[in-house]
Amino acid sequence: MRIKALSLFIFLLHGMSVHAQTMRNRDSLLKLLPAVKEDSNAVLLYINIGQQYESSEPGIAKYYYRLAGDLSRNINYPRGIIKYIVNYTFVLNMQGLYDSSLILNRQSVELSRQIKDSVYLAKTLINTGSVYRALGEYENAAGCYEEGKLIFGIYGNVEIAARTDDILQLLYTDLKQYKKSIVYGERAVAGLRKVNDLTALGTALNNLGLNYTY
Repeated sequence: MRIKALSLFIFLLHGMSVHAQTMRNRDSLLKLLPAVKEDSNAVLLYINIGQQYESSEPGIAKYYYRLAGDLSRNINYPRGIIKYIVNYTFVLNMQGLYDSSLILNRQSVELSRQIKDSVYLAKTLINTGSVYRALGEYENAAGCYEEGKLIFGIYGNVEIAARTDDILQLLYTDLKQYKKSIVYGERAVAGLRKVNDLTALGTALNNLGLNYTY
């Protein structure tokens, strides 16, 4: 069975931590709120607090993310708006609210283009592609992944390029373009071997092996 993980390229994945540590982090961050000033540091604080609630109380996480977004707009902080969107849509994706997520993710792509930040653009393109993929809009997903991969390639990030190749392998399989899928699968395997990412390599090899059976 092919592995399709929407979260593979959402650039907000957090490492799992023990609950007690999460609570300590949350309490420490909340204590900073009374003295916070309305600036970019406050935006980051709201986002950090929201991240503490994502898995347990997503509604509260969304509340703090909205605070970050509203403040970013008030102080004209475009990167803060993008950070808000990336975090907020991560929760929307977990809740299966892909249509709402797509609207915001497309805004983040446009904003990244406006501020001419290529790294933000690549990340928001990949995130948007993941949502398109969840909605079954594979052609749009492929376009986002292809453009994002091209930008990451400029920076020589072999691991992200290889992981993107594996996602493209899956997308082109869904589109029944098997020869193209195999090309991306082989690229993914080669890249993941190069960076010795054994977990992702196993997934890519599994996907590639199944593609050869079509």
